[in-house]
Amino acid sequence: MPVETITEFTRRHDQHGPAIRIGGTLVFGDGAQLEVQVCPGVGHATAEPPSDDETRLRFIVEYWKARVSLTSETFKGVKNNLLGKSFNTPKWRTVLWGERPSADSEMCLTALRDIVSKEREKLQAVEKEYEQLPCVQQKRKAQAAAEKERERIATVEREKRERILSITI
Repeated sequence: MPVETITEFTRRHDQHGPAIRIGGTLVFGDGAQLEVQVCPGVGHATAEPPSDDETRLRFIVEYWKARVSLTSETFKGVKNNLLGKSFNTPKWRTVLWGERPSADSEMCLTALRDIVSKEREKLQAVEKEYEQLPCVQQKRKAQAAAEKERERIATVEREKRERILSITI
C-alpha cells in the first residue's frame, strides 16, 4: 500500500470540512484526525474516521462544536473591536468561512452572524443523528433508569429518616 503524505491525507478529508484544532489534534468534518508532531522527530499521526458510527459521530459533533465556538469568538472579537472595547483585530479564517466579505468590519460581523447560524444548524443536525443511534438511546435509557433508582433510594432514605425522627418519648 503506498504511503500517503500529510498533504494528500488533508486534501482527502478537507472535502468534508476543513481541519480545526481541538487540543493537540486537527479534526476534520468527517471525523478523521491528524496529530501534529506526536513526538519530536517522529512526525505526524493520522487516523481515518472511525468505522464505529457512535465514535465517528461523536468526533463530528466535537468538530462542529469547535467550529461554532471559534466562529462565535471571532464574532465577539469583531464586535468588541467595532465598539472600541478591543484593539485586537480577529483573524478571518478564509479556509473555514470563505473570502472575507469586505474590509468593512460591520459587514464581517453580519457575515459571521450568518455563518454561526448555519454552523449551529449543522451541529444540531449531527447531534440529532448521534442521539438517534440505537446504542446512544440504550445508554440514555440506562442513565435514566440509574437516575430513577438513585432518586428512589434517596426517597426511601429520607422517609426512613423522617420515621426515625418522628419517634419520640
